[in-house]
Amino acid sequence: MSEVATVQGRSGGGRAARSMATFAAGQGYLLLGALSGFVATPLVLNWLGDTRFGAFRAAADWLGYLELVELGISGALPVLLARAWGEGDRNALHAAMVAGARAYAGIALLMVVSSIGLAAAVSTLIPVPASDRWDLARGCLVAALSFVTMPFYPFRALTEAQQRGYWVSGLFTARVLLIAALSVLLAWMAWGISGQFAAQVVGDLVLYLALFTLQRKSFPGLLTESFKSRASAEVRRELWKLSRPTLVMTICGRIGLLTDNIIIARLLSPGLVTAFYVTQRLVVIVLSGLQGVGASSWAALAELHAQGRRELFNRRLLELTRLVAILACAAVIPLVAYNRGFVTRWVGSGRYGGDLLTLVVGANALLRSVFTVWGFSINGTGHMGRLAPAVVYETVINLTASIVLTRLAGLPGPVLGTLIGLLTVRAWFVPGLLVRLFGISLGELARALTLPAAVAAPYAAAVWWFARAHGAAGYLGMLSEMSAAALIYLGLAWMVALSKDERAAWRSRAGLLLRWQRSA
Repeated sequence: MSEVATVQGRSGGGRAARSMATFAAGQGYLLLGALSGFVATPLVLNWLGDTRFGAFRAAADWLGYLELVELGISGALPVLLARAWGEGDRNALHAAMVAGARAYAGIALLMVVSSIGLAAAVSTLIPVPASDRWDLARGCLVAALSFVTMPFYPFRALTEAQQRGYWVSGLFTARVLLIAALSVLLAWMAWGISGQFAAQVVGDLVLYLALFTLQRKSFPGLLTESFKSRASAEVRRELWKLSRPTLVMTICGRIGLLTDNIIIARLLSPGLVTAFYVTQRLVVIVLSGLQGVGASSWAALAELHAQGRRELFNRRLLELTRLVAILACAAVIPLVAYNRGFVTRWVGSGRYGGDLLTLVVGANALLRSVFTVWGFSINGTGHMGRLAPAVVYETVINLTASIVLTRLAGLPGPVLGTLIGLLTVRAWFVPGLLVRLFGISLGELARALTLPAAVAAPYAAAVWWFARAHGAAGYLGMLSEMSAAALIYLGLAWMVALSKDERAAWRSRAGLLLRWQRSA
């Protein structure tokens, strides 16, 4: 083994501790991000107004589509880095970093040009009053400045492949706090839509410069070298080979993630994007935290796979599936039950999108939290090409159903389309793929989900009834009741959904994390 292997320390305890530290840091990021958004959003809405705020959210989603210009590199590069790190091959690690930096430098130029084109057309894509059209176009031009950070993207992928995602989460926390503060300040200063984009640009610049500073001692002169010399032909071939299925996955992911606000703005109105956004906000934040389990553990799973430790890989994947199912139920149940009261108190009852929207968003969060863990295990081991065809079918169903149902049902239409897509394709295809790729037991996979769900179903009905009949009206009271509801479910699931051996294993991992933190 090389220097890389010596540095990383490959014990199972080290992997578990790093994964748990990454997850914990991710939850801290989401908590602080949620609190900053909770404070900032009503202030920004007050100074910006519903129409401009909704136009900003829809334009941000259109800009998100421009990232397709990177042609799947964002998914392919982490696989190469994780493989090289798992095998302890520093030369391969360096070659992948050079190839990634060179690729992203060219992509950055294309994205800046694309942003200018979007600025010219955005008022046609998002119908806003004439007085806001120049502000909206100028905002897209400002957003183009954030793409100059793209050559630094490989440093984030490297940090995550090294199983040091806790650094990434810490820096993202600083970014989200900075963006929230600047968003409020610039809205108060009447900078309009372009001010909101300026806040995003400053946050991105700070984040990626910090990641570059963190890693530059490990790879001195990397950026300079990437411009002076060509990357290895073998690495380039492998990168583009992996990027093709990743591009398909990225396109589908963008359509699923970014199209909802665009559909609402186009078929209904930009102002209704605000109600759609704030009604989902709590659940979406929690979903990001649940997806953080997969994000914090994929590199460790990829390392096990690279080392050929199939039995341990399967066991860890089952444990993660059960853990995410339990955490998802504990978090989503109280949030869905109290969402109407929260949104009403937060931004006013007129901006609440309705109970149907809340319930469907909650169902989507439960499904997507588990599917994300499975997706990371497939993509992180280099098998994204096997998943891509199903994701294409799901996206076509999702998009078609979202447009039709928005015309028929209004605001809940896009999330109903997402739910239909998940149930008709991913819910059956992905478990079968896990069986074929890794030999995992379908029965064990089903048991990892059914016990948490069996506890959750009656409990969710009870919490919903209590929140509507006796729930608190103030923030502190709602927070106390939601926390109590989550803790009660966790206690029930700990006793019912986990075996004695599993409880002992999780206690042991918590102890490893504490010891690892003291020694770090």
